Amino acid sequence: MKNINISTLQDDLDSITSSTVLLYPTDTIYGLGGLVTPEVVEKIMYIKQRPADKPFSIIAPSFDRVSNHFAVTSTFSEERAHRKQQFP
Repeated sequence: MKNINISTLQDDLDSITSSTVLLYPTDTIYGLGGLVTPEVVEKIMYIKQRPADKPFSIIAPSFDRVSNHFAVTSTFSEERAHRKQQFP
């Protein structure tokens, strides 16, 4: 088992809970992420050189987490309801 350095862990936690943009590996590419705050979203858009009107994908543990932080369009809600009928 690997020993955990508490001071390093606290530094990592401080970074995650601040407005730091994180770089993390996924199955195919590296992703950018962080807390859902306007500052972090703005930083990610700047890093990716993405126009404000162009949406980007997000990863969240549940639909509730997404709808708590973002405006969900009726089209998305209808599509989600349809998919829930098709799949368990």
